[in-house]
Amino acid sequence: MKTRFPKSLAGAGLLAALAAAPLANAQSLPAGVSISGGVQLAYSSNTGSEAYVPLSLSYDSGTNWGVEVGLEGYYRSSFEYALRNATVYYDTSFGRFSVGKPAALFKDYDAAAGAYDYYQMQALNGMLYGSVLDSNPFDFSGPNYYGARFDGSAGALDYGVMVAGFTDGSDMMAQVAASYSFGNYTLSGFVESDPSAPVTTGYAVSLAADYGNFGGVLSYGKSIFSRTFGTGEANYTATAYYTPLEDLELSASYVHDPSFSSGDLVAGGAKYTFWKDAYVGAMVTNRAGSYMVYAGWDFTIGR
Repeated sequence: MKTRFPKSLAGAGLLAALAAAPLANAQSLPAGVSISGGVQLAYSSNTGSEAYVPLSLSYDSGTNWGVEVGLEGYYRSSFEYALRNATVYYDTSFGRFSVGKPAALFKDYDAAAGAYDYYQMQALNGMLYGSVLDSNPFDFSGPNYYGARFDGSAGALDYGVMVAGFTDGSDMMAQVAASYSFGNYTLSGFVESDPSAPVTTGYAVSLAADYGNFGGVLSYGKSIFSRTFGTGEANYTATAYYTPLEDLELSASYVHDPSFSSGDLVAGGAKYTFWKDAYVGAMVTNRAGSYMVYAGWDFTIGR
């Protein structure tokens, strides 16, 4: 499958250069430093050409403490970027403590969030539920917050707790998340409370199954989504995956959300991986003329 992108994506060349630049100096990274991320380009029948570059930088001192920084760049008609997280962490025998601007717990614990890449999620009408801190990938204006996070584990159970305050002086918010793996399944749950948001409580429950070349995810949740608006309506999704060839993944998804004015969403997609970390993909939905084609490359260097 050869994917062609409109010339307007040429403006995303800066994003690609920013992400690829570290590779030229991979051998010169200091001990303990690593950089990971990717470059993702897409064309959507709804939004046109766009590009997305997530970058993560980390430093591990080798003596229980380290630093983690997450950045995101986005290009549609202009370039925008955001500092998603920046923390200093300390590892103990019972878990990790992080302070600064921690990443929201949702993406690290929810089975459904880990099942989709960025553009698959956009084709499924965006992040259908998630944290008020990062549920909208297009929101580069805020909210700006600070806080503390703890991550621990007990056997097959992973769990996290986070509290955050906002620089505008509004009420603090809290999050709790956990995931439990058993056999071929992972059950996960996430809850957050933000007294200053129109929808004060958000939650998500997901069950993922992985049988090697096929699997699926069932999820149900309600998102706070924004500190300025929200419907408070819960939605659910079901997605199935099948890998007929080692590098080819086929998917089918169903999304029910009461806020959808045009009814439930059904989508089908294909994603082909090559050169280990590069990929191309496409998704179509039951919306009239709605489709998306995308390509990307992920990398990790150092440590």
